[in-house]
Amino acid sequence: MEDLYKHIEGLGREHGYKNMTVLCKAAGVPRSTMSELNNGRSKDLSKPNAQKFADILGITLDEVYGEETKKAPTQEDEREITFDDFTFAMQNESKDLTEADKQILLSMAKQLNDAR
Repeated sequence: MEDLYKHIEGLGREHGYKNMTVLCKAAGVPRSTMSELNNGRSKDLSKPNAQKFADILGITLDEVYGEETKKAPTQEDEREITFDDFTFAMQNESKDLTEADKQILLSMAKQLNDAR
């Protein structure tokens, strides 16, 4: 997966990280993980580590993996919201919610699921 390594390294440079070591440190991903990927001893990057890169770079998991993000058919220049986007938003936004608010959100999600 040398291509993935180079892709992530390039993304890091685009976002101001001078090299992979600096990017790994900022993201909290062991440098050895990326060395294993670069040297072919690892075939892929784990989703948790990829998410760390996505978070630090402000991009989606699809972008970390180099996958093209689809645009929503109804809105010009908008991409499709993925489950990862929703999960990340809920994780970030829900940390300041009360338990009662969290229960309301859970109830709403269950109602939406039942309605489908």
